[in-house]
Amino acid sequence: MDKLPNCFEPDANGNRVLDPDEFDLKTAMYKNVLPACPFCGKAPMTSCSYNERSGIFGCTVSCDAMTCGASVHSNSREGRDAARKDAIARWTRRTPAPAPQKSEWTVQEILDREG
Repeated sequence: MDKLPNCFEPDANGNRVLDPDEFDLKTAMYKNVLPACPFCGKAPMTSCSYNERSGIFGCTVSCDAMTCGASVHSNSREGRDAARKDAIARWTRRTPAPAPQKSEWTVQEILDREG
């Protein structure tokens, strides 16, 4: 199991926010480490926590824009790196945009109906 770095005190549920490690700092300093937010285009950041009661690490990749709120989260008992790796995989997964639907109506038919 990962050695816990200096942490903030746990909250009422036993969750500790972990101090940023090298990767967390890199995502905060450099805007091209992870793909941009699919909703607003801003750079994401990572953060991790540890729940003392359950022994579960949690990592979140979230958009840096305060007005956006996009984020993904992953938990792992295998350590901080495993949780972060899964969260990053979820963040970078993109669903292709659906193909435009072909209208059954021609432009002329639509104009004639409205006319």
